[in-house]
Amino acid sequence: MGQQQLLFVILAVCIIAIAVSVGVITVTGSALSDNRIGLENDLHAIAVRAQMFARENPEGATFLLLNHTPDALHMLGFSPSNPHGDFFVKRGVSSSSIQFVGVGVEAGYDQKRPIRMMMTVWRDSTALSVMN
Repeated sequence: MGQQQLLFVILAVCIIAIAVSVGVITVTGSALSDNRIGLENDLHAIAVRAQMFARENPEGATFLLLNHTPDALHMLGFSPSNPHGDFFVKRGVSSSSIQFVGVGVEAGYDQKRPIRMMMTVWRDSTALSVMN
């Protein structure tokens, strides 16, 4: 009878250890996924505001003013930093597009550097590139 009880205790410890490890993996993966989704949503919001800004620009649909303004995110009514990460304007010379970079707070796919995404914005479309 003692051996059977010992086997049940060992089995219970194994099941608890597996459950704890699955829980830790789930929580860690969820945080990474939440940060990636939040960063992507923020970049989409910035893109929409940039498109609206370009359409309201008296010189026509151009991003040239945003490309050369050091305070472009503030002009769009967006903070350069929030709980999802930090946002930057990638300076360019084109008046037909602008690029915004978002750097997350969680580690990216390589587990060494943070999540990085770049949103390229044109007057009528956007493209998201995931760099890590």
